[in-house]
Amino acid sequence: MRSALAVVLLFLSLPAAPSRAQPAPSPTPAPTPASEGTAGPAEAPGEEALREPPRPGTPGAPAPAEEPDTSGLLPRFNLYLPDGRADIRLLKPIRNSLFEMQVAYNFVSGDISAFLRYKYYGRTGTSTFSFFDTIEFSDLSRFSNEFTRTRGGLYLLRVPLDFYNRLYGLAEFDRLTFSNPLEEPDANKTNLYLKTGYQYGTPSDERSNAIVGEARDRVFNLFTALREIGPHGRGFSVAATWSVDLLGADYTYVKTEFEAIQAIPTGRNRLVLRLHGGYFPYRKRVRENFDPAVSTPFSIPRYELFSLDSRNALRGYRGRERGTSEAHLTAEYAVPFFRDARKNVAGLDWESLYAVGYAGTGNVGDGTSVYGAFRDYRVDLGAGIESSLSYRRTRVFVSALAARTVVRGVGGVRFLLSLRSYR
Repeated sequence: MRSALAVVLLFLSLPAAPSRAQPAPSPTPAPTPASEGTAGPAEAPGEEALREPPRPGTPGAPAPAEEPDTSGLLPRFNLYLPDGRADIRLLKPIRNSLFEMQVAYNFVSGDISAFLRYKYYGRTGTSTFSFFDTIEFSDLSRFSNEFTRTRGGLYLLRVPLDFYNRLYGLAEFDRLTFSNPLEEPDANKTNLYLKTGYQYGTPSDERSNAIVGEARDRVFNLFTALREIGPHGRGFSVAATWSVDLLGADYTYVKTEFEAIQAIPTGRNRLVLRLHGGYFPYRKRVRENFDPAVSTPFSIPRYELFSLDSRNALRGYRGRERGTSEAHLTAEYAVPFFRDARKNVAGLDWESLYAVGYAGTGNVGDGTSVYGAFRDYRVDLGAGIESSLSYRRTRVFVSALAARTVVRGVGGVRFLLSLRSYR
């Protein structure tokens, strides 16, 4: 019933969006070889001219890549288990523009989201127009059909300074509605906010892109060990968000967030460290009595708060608490069984296979005391594998992880699997 209700409510609203305003985000048409034998998304056309690639035959020069077929739609598919999330994207490049349609569906909870994006590559920057409609149901443990609906649109501008440095600017509005508006303090409210950000690193670092740009345009990779990471294995991103109570908007706050990444090669192996932190330097308290599962005491929508239970945070943590202050550190150590090779098994070309050890720690809450309360930090440990393989013209990345929070944890071992494919 949840799934049927979500689909009906969502697709009844889609005709209201103008057909010629089909926007698209930052995904790019085709993969390019990565530094560790796997591939990441292709560089944006607006930034290729800013890079000075090594000449053919010189050390570090990339191998020639097959030209992608851009005559039709370029499908991309992400599957996350046992979360039950599936993400399907269809991209259509036309000259210096990119159209994208995305549908994200959770076949466990019934949550469903639809996105229409249009991306234009200019000489000095990239502009993205995006419209979205998201329906999320309440926790399964409540056995309820109550849902939250968020609709809105945004404009995102990315200005590359050079290949490794870029600036971001975003303006977005969100409209929140609920199935039971009388019981929800955030019902029928609008969130209007501006964001500015700076990113240092490669444009294919999608976690960083979600911090400085469109937060909902995320790919939940389990590992970063095999991804191409900025110059000398470093990356950094920082963003500030200002929600304004103008033009009928109902929220007011200032949010800051940063993330730093460092890849350290150790022979054939690789250690990747990632540090993330967030803080609300300004927040307005508007209520004393509230349900932390659905609302906050501040003039902040709950989806803007920080949490630790994410594939991009502590992989094994099951707690659902959120807060205005958060910090976590993760480490991944990748050991290759083989790489830069082709092993044909069951009709699939296996190009690389890594064993990955994972550890993480973090804390979330309200106030700056969260960062120094080391006795409250959760500690995660886990192990998994990641592999790159292909079938005909389709590239697939497979990641699997078993992790558990051994200090201040909730529940037992958490098993995670990610499948990501594109042409």
